[in-house]
Amino acid sequence: MKFFKTIRSMRQALMRTIFIFICWPAAAIAGMQIDKSVAIDHVFFIKLIGLLIASILGGISSTFVSTSFDDGIKHPKMFKILVGACLGTFSGMMALDNSSLGIFSIVLPVFIVATLGAPIMVFYLMWLSNPETQAEIKEQITQKVREKIGAGK
Repeated sequence: MKFFKTIRSMRQALMRTIFIFICWPAAAIAGMQIDKSVAIDHVFFIKLIGLLIASILGGISSTFVSTSFDDGIKHPKMFKILVGACLGTFSGMMALDNSSLGIFSIVLPVFIVATLGAPIMVFYLMWLSNPETQAEIKEQITQKVREKIGAGK
């Protein structure tokens, strides 16, 4: 059962990446409003558990977004859950470390990053691991280097 449009091109992946960056401030502002009204003991362990739960749930919800490379992966749902959980947890821990925001300010953006970021990362990883793409990138880099140093004359 597919709820979202399949990511088939770099343009679609880029547009979804931009959408994540647009959603991030709105989700953080909503969490800040909840943080103002709900008092919780801000122990790092409690924050980490909240981040892990949000990341894993975001990874699970990312399985509903399909990519054109899902057929080439042996277990695409497990791969998306793992990528989403790692992406959400690492981005949330970085946000916790570099800011004094409360847990509710970070949990919703972590969920969004895990949900939308996992299919995009899976698409990018599978696109970059394609031999045709690697040959094309190598050819473009070689051409640019030759233009810069003048070896193509």
